[in-house]
Amino acid sequence: MTSDLEQLLQEAQADPSAPEDIADRIYEAEGIRFLLDKFGDSVLHAADDAGNTVANLTARWCQTDEPLQLLSEALSSAGWSVCEFFTNPGAENACPLHCAAKNPSIAALQWLMQLLGAEYLRSPDASHCLPVHYSALYQCPDALELYKREAGLSIFEETTSRERTVFHCAAMNESADNLRWLISELDGEGSFLVARDISGNTPVHLAAWCQDVDTMELLKEHLGEEMFDLSGEDGETLAHSAAQNTQSGEVLAWCIREMGPERLATADCWGKTVTHRAAENQTAESLQLLFEALGRPCLEAVDSSGRSAVHYAATNTASDSALRWIVDLLGPSCLVKETDAQGIKPVHLMARHLDTEALDYLDSLDYRLVFRTTDRDGRTLVHYAAENELCRDMLAWCVSHLEDPMWLQEEDLFGKSPLYIASGRKPEYVIE
Repeated sequence: MTSDLEQLLQEAQADPSAPEDIADRIYEAEGIRFLLDKFGDSVLHAADDAGNTVANLTARWCQTDEPLQLLSEALSSAGWSVCEFFTNPGAENACPLHCAAKNPSIAALQWLMQLLGAEYLRSPDASHCLPVHYSALYQCPDALELYKREAGLSIFEETTSRERTVFHCAAMNESADNLRWLISELDGEGSFLVARDISGNTPVHLAAWCQDVDTMELLKEHLGEEMFDLSGEDGETLAHSAAQNTQSGEVLAWCIREMGPERLATADCWGKTVTHRAAENQTAESLQLLFEALGRPCLEAVDSSGRSAVHYAATNTASDSALRWIVDLLGPSCLVKETDAQGIKPVHLMARHLDTEALDYLDSLDYRLVFRTTDRDGRTLVHYAAENELCRDMLAWCVSHLEDPMWLQEEDLFGKSPLYIASGRKPEYVIE
């Protein structure tokens, strides 16, 4: 069903006098003015398919407060309550303040605070997040100063339904500026920095996952060596979190230098090591550093499911350099010899997660061995290729390397063939 907002936009786009790209400009002053002139009060009622009101959408995307002022004037002219309009919840029980807190510009947030005062700053959305949590995650210290001025420092102690504080949120911000500001204002003793969310993660773990080395140095200044012994979700260490930082390998390199071999060799409650996480998310450079610190055992260690580093590298969609590095070190045979508790081999995971270029590693192996290698359920590489998002290309690669295309109809122990699996995902590819 088409939303009322979409219907208005379709009509607006058909109007020759509409601003160019009106659908992309409805949160600018020119777009709002045109819609109000053309449709009047109906614009104020409009919402998108998700239930987001015009007030929410404008607060989320406007770059100045002028569009909000235009809506306010239209409301006053229509005899509506301006405050009620700008506090009505939309999708996920979020009101315009929540949406404004996700806007990189703080203009909308500042305008709404001046209109509404401090009362609505503690209104939670469906996730029990307050606007301040979103500002810590998406905005800058200037936004946090607004909260301090309107509601006092106590608002920074509020938690979400996941028991996350603004420190957790700031630790996931692209910039360390919010975290630095919060530390200077609230956390002289570091207690907020070691508070755990419902998963067991502290802001320190989230910062290792999302930020850079400068942030880690800042945290070390306040927490000292204690931070290296903090356990997070599933008993993961700081280095586990750093190994999942897909923006850069520098934080993991810093952890390797700072933490020492004993801490780096620690496994989480599932037996996953830092090397496993690095193989899954990082490049060859990170694995080389871990190898130099821990030696060959780090590549041989298996988790509780029986998977080693080469299994994890076979699922690394960010970079195939980790897999290349391990294969160069251990030899191509590790792709068909390493077996987890389900009988799954790295070659199976490669076919499920990677692309055809990655399968070039198999050129030095006997293809008959590769294709006959099954897991515990009788599934071959071709079955796994049929589960790949790129199943068309993967199955085409398999056909070009198979001596007998009937492999596509080979059934596993549950009676499912690669063609059957592919037909459930991309039926048009099977027909082709």
